[in-house]
Amino acid sequence: MKRIGAFFTAGILLLTVLCFYACKDAASGEQEVLDSYGFVQDFSDRQGYRGWWYLFGDSAEGFKPMTYHEDFGEYRGEDYWSRLSVYDSIPGLNSEIAVGFSVPKTCTLSVSSTIYRHPPEGFGIGQDGVWYYSYCNSFTDAEELLFSEMIVDTEITVHTLTYETQVQEGDMLYFVINSRTNQSNDNCVLDIRIDLGGAA
Repeated sequence: MKRIGAFFTAGILLLTVLCFYACKDAASGEQEVLDSYGFVQDFSDRQGYRGWWYLFGDSAEGFKPMTYHEDFGEYRGEDYWSRLSVYDSIPGLNSEIAVGFSVPKTCTLSVSSTIYRHPPEGFGIGQDGVWYYSYCNSFTDAEELLFSEMIVDTEITVHTLTYETQVQEGDMLYFVINSRTNQSNDNCVLDIRIDLGGAA
């Protein structure tokens, strides 16, 4: 009986220690640093989960967090149409949408992103596609963009964009979709893969 009681006490003590550290991490907002991250695989109803942020606004004046709509499984901005999900990414009438990624450690990381535009419908006006680009923290001219691509296909064509860059812990990478001159048929499907390398 004494041995059973000792095992029981040890078990309770172990659970208490585990709970303490789990609650400590949850309260502090700390998250485990992983080797790789994916926009689709990590998608969450919580802003900042695994470093991902779901944003609207524009790169010149800054972005604001979108609001998650559980009924639709997507984030929506205040601007009409602006939304982000694993199935649809649509810029607003007067705003860009952006996926932000907060870099968890100083390193050289590699990015591979795929994007395609849903086929435009016959009644669409203009249908000039979207501009998809990425940068770190901020930029003042196009030469500072990490990639830039016009997605103007009239049939499903997957574009793959990649880069490797040195980053510091706390840097923010932005992946931005701009509607160009009009917002007609700008529904896109997006994924982003980020692999963290060694120390920069």
